[in-house]
Amino acid sequence: MGKAERRRNKRRREREAQREGEAAGETAAAAAPGEEAKRGSEPSELQRFLRTPRGQMVLLLAVLLVSVPIGAAVGLNRAFFERYVREKYPAGTQAALEAAAAIARGEASVASVTSLSALDREALYRVWMRQEPEVAGPVDGPRGDQLPPKPQGPLLRAEVVGPLLFRADPRGYARLLKRTLVAGTPAQRERALELARRGPPHPALLEVLEFAAQRAERTRDPQRALLEEVLSGVATLSSAS
Repeated sequence: MGKAERRRNKRRREREAQREGEAAGETAAAAAPGEEAKRGSEPSELQRFLRTPRGQMVLLLAVLLVSVPIGAAVGLNRAFFERYVREKYPAGTQAALEAAAAIARGEASVASVTSLSALDREALYRVWMRQEPEVAGPVDGPRGDQLPPKPQGPLLRAEVVGPLLFRADPRGYARLLKRTLVAGTPAQRERALELARRGPPHPALLEVLEFAAQRAERTRDPQRALLEEVLSGVATLSSAS
């Protein structure tokens, strides 16, 4: 065998050894992620503990220990949080403004208010609430800023508006009254009660006033005397009728 042939055989063996080494490396690399995934899928000691009945009890106790102080803090500071709760009254619809103008002129009737859509009847309530800036509060501007509200429509009198609205849609306006008495500011609640005290003694109105009076007693609301006065007046009208 000549030298040239021996060199060729040597290079061939070197290439075969190189290919075998590369193949072994690729096999090991392919197997490595599977081994890592297998090791990663094994639960930790904490996970195994939390899956036991004792671990579940510990987890539940930890949640209770955290939630009880938070709930107590919120409950004890209820008056603080409620200072920032208020209703917002967007501008009334065109139909509501026309109805308000008719009421101011003395030309509106129960039937004319009843003929309004539910949306327009609610907007008529907003027209009433927006007539006092302190009651209406700031409104959202076009850029998200807070703008002072502008009273809409003619000046309305409670002794005219109250009976008219609560006769036209007693349940609908009782619902709006309840929302104000729960989520409104003291000024907003007082403004809404001006309507309620002049409303007819409908069961829906009495139910809302009784609910509000009981809530005011529980929360020691400074306006509970006003609520009881309005409730007493409407209840007297109910018994008289």
